[in-house]
Amino acid sequence: MIDLSNQEIAINIKHDIYNPDYNSRANHYDEEIVLINRRACDVVAHLINVFVDDKNARILDIAAGTGLCAIELQKYGFFNLDGLDPSSGMLDKAKEKNLYKNYFYEGIYEGRKTSISDGSYDHVLCCASMDDDGLIKFESIDEFLRMMKPGGYGIIVDRDSFYLKSEQTNQKLFAKMEQEKKLKLIANFSFKNYIKNDLVSLDGRTIVFQKI
Repeated sequence: MIDLSNQEIAINIKHDIYNPDYNSRANHYDEEIVLINRRACDVVAHLINVFVDDKNARILDIAAGTGLCAIELQKYGFFNLDGLDPSSGMLDKAKEKNLYKNYFYEGIYEGRKTSISDGSYDHVLCCASMDDDGLIKFESIDEFLRMMKPGGYGIIVDRDSFYLKSEQTNQKLFAKMEQEKKLKLIANFSFKNYIKNDLVSLDGRTIVFQKI
């Protein structure tokens, strides 16, 4: 378990520095998220419940990790879930909890396709994993769209700072995709207390789009 009194950890949280070695974090990741009090998976699940009426809809959790989003989605009655994550350590934890029907040990990388067939999913989500400097790049939304059925929703929730540091580029990207009739941007807004604890309060970012 991480210790919020540790100065190095405090600095990392305040300056949006993350540990990319998710395999090494897998055993304590769930406790870590509780400890820093991150609101991400509950926001994603709420939005899925708002936009998706069909409880049997097939949903892909991109960068599924240990399955924290699946736990929240199941509270709303969504169980037809698949998980995709490049970290075997993290996804193995989700498998131990029996949270997904299918497990894809793959990442989302710009210009590369996953093994998932075109139009396989009614909806996709990505929680706490969008960052052009190290995680999933916003340009990779093309791959999200490829795996989605027309009319499906894509929902992204992450730290606002990850979006803002490339805000103009990201705005142009979504504008271009709308112009090309790939998607319709439904919502793009920040919210307070994405992470809130004794050390820091960080804003979050929510993006909702629909595949055309």
